[in-house]
Amino acid sequence: MHISETDAKSILSKYSINIPLGYTVHSSDTVVDIFKKIDKEVVIKPLGIKKRGKAGAVHFAKRADEAQEIISNMIDTVINKKLIHNVIMEEKIPIDKEIYLAITIDMSIGKPILVISEKGGIEIEDIQLISPEKIKRIIIERSKGLNISEINEYISTMAIPNKSTLLDIIKSMYDIFNDYDAELIEINPMAISGNKYIAVDALIIVNDDSLGRQPNIKNKFIPEYKNEQERRMHENGWSYVELGGNIALVCSGAGLAMSTLDLIGQHGGKPANFLDLAQVDGDGLYKALDIISLKSGIKVILINLFAGLNRCDVMADGIKRFVQSNGMRVPIVTRIIGNKEEKGNEILKSIGIDNISDLETATRRVVELSKSV
Repeated sequence: MHISETDAKSILSKYSINIPLGYTVHSSDTVVDIFKKIDKEVVIKPLGIKKRGKAGAVHFAKRADEAQEIISNMIDTVINKKLIHNVIMEEKIPIDKEIYLAITIDMSIGKPILVISEKGGIEIEDIQLISPEKIKRIIIERSKGLNISEINEYISTMAIPNKSTLLDIIKSMYDIFNDYDAELIEINPMAISGNKYIAVDALIIVNDDSLGRQPNIKNKFIPEYKNEQERRMHENGWSYVELGGNIALVCSGAGLAMSTLDLIGQHGGKPANFLDLAQVDGDGLYKALDIISLKSGIKVILINLFAGLNRCDVMADGIKRFVQSNGMRVPIVTRIIGNKEEKGNEILKSIGIDNISDLETATRRVVELSKSV
């Protein structure tokens, strides 16, 4: 999960990494007072927006009225498909050079790596594609920590001042990486201004399974949702992933969901999502159907549930209540088997749904419907 840029910079500052003086702005009404506090030219940028530089969403202002106008025009607008609520206003740093620093997990080897590039900023992705030799990757052995000699060897080749300071920054980044159970800590760019290093932008992603031992940052996460359906699913604690097709899935258990996805693909269908409801009850199923049936582009819903601890009749009752309250927004195909299956079949028949016990048959049926509806 992502920690906001302002909170990430606050963490860097606690570990003695320089950051610009800045504030989060929620309304243009506060801009004049904030400008007085900064007392120099400011940079204005939307909070939580990727590739904002390339989108032309980073602005500069030398006067308070300039800043106020920019922020007034930015708040409550959409940039890169996201509605802007908060804006960062911070001192403009005179930059002599930009470098890139990151520590992340290399999943191919299952180890952390330090990534350094003497060229940073918004072009780092192009550098990686066009000139990968300009990016240094150094493996970090957990049992040994940072390989200081290898890092120093690379730093010695860089055309930068105060090289020992850069090493200290990397050490601090690794401390943050460990202390916060991070999956990624990235500073891009790390600005060199005179002899000082200043983190102009920062990103920290924390492993969400570590929240139990990270109480100080539990409320600092910014969940990133593709749409309203994804947001509501995750707020209910369900495992949900957007896939872009037109066949919506409601399954009990990740394994069952994965096998259903495979079968739909084999029969030429396009799944719209992965959704694992696990041991949800009838009320939960009602809620999931209410969310997923409103998703744009859905042609049919497949409900594939195995009732073990829960019951087919309870699940069927949730479906019945949904259809009676909302109508059949899109066709629903069910494959609900297990505990109280016969009673569940009776309930489904009462609303015109013939439960299909064979998964192959059920998946063929939804694929047919997705192409004909």
